[in-house]
Amino acid sequence: MKTLLIGGSGKLGTELQKYIKCDAPSSKKLDITKQFTWSKDYELIINASGYTDVAGAEKDPDRCYDINFFGVSNLANYFNGIPMVHISTEYIYNPQNVYSWSKVASEGALKHPYLCIRTLFKPRPYNHDRAWVDQWTTGDYVDVIVPMILTKIANWDKKSSIVTNVGTGRKTIYDLAKMSKPDVKKAYLSKTDLPVKLPLDYL
Repeated sequence: MKTLLIGGSGKLGTELQKYIKCDAPSSKKLDITKQFTWSKDYELIINASGYTDVAGAEKDPDRCYDINFFGVSNLANYFNGIPMVHISTEYIYNPQNVYSWSKVASEGALKHPYLCIRTLFKPRPYNHDRAWVDQWTTGDYVDVIVPMILTKIANWDKKSSIVTNVGTGRKTIYDLAKMSKPDVKKAYLSKTDLPVKLPLDYL
């Protein structure tokens, strides 16, 4: 299946390319935040791009919305009619910040047919010294999530539009972190003063 991957240089896009053959242009070659011209000779579009700096989005909401909403809208309009896989976030279930709301908006920009995947993924090993013991997720490491995403794509009737969740069961971020970083320290989101509001639970 001839596939175009947007966001191929990110954590998710890099992992996806280990499994699938696709065209993955850089953001300089195909800037989704602007009007662009590109071949439409594809059977599938995978949008793994995104502004993912949750704290940074509070300081620069325009840039966040440029990528997460207007970029998706540009893709959906330009490739209208070609099945699109859109990677969203489990934060959408309980939006608390600019990033979350930009992803809510992104889902509204999709055009039929699409497969919208809500998920959360971390790099392996976990890349922080502390992890929240009071924030819950169904997410997992990117090398676990990507095969699950590919299974969803393989089983998707590409004439339909579906919103689905991809994850491995409810757990705390601390539980997830310990799987790859046994010495990670506990931290409490509810007791930490952050520049951005984060949900304690994805629900």
